[in-house]
Amino acid sequence: YRLSTRFLSTKSHFCFVFSPISTNFELKIPETMADNYLERQYDDYLALKARKEAARKAAFRKQLKAYQLRLTREKAAAAAEASIEPEAPSEPSHS
Repeated sequence: YRLSTRFLSTKSHFCFVFSPISTNFELKIPETMADNYLERQYDDYLALKARKEAARKAAFRKQLKAYQLRLTREKAAAAAEASIEPEAPSEPSHS
């Protein structure tokens, strides 16, 4: 019997087919399988890298916005305190 391979999907699954031609049981794997695997791995790596970068930038923007909001509130509080003038102390009355 001869072993031949047939692709079942793009994920390089093989179907082993035995035929009564010979007793040769070679598994023929196309040379592009490793290349496609490496390309997919690299594409996944680039996608993960992009997601991490986007998350890092989003976290920075969130932190910056919170810091700017805190500064605005502190400035408003300082301005409110400055606008309230302390009352002049009343002179003690001598009796």
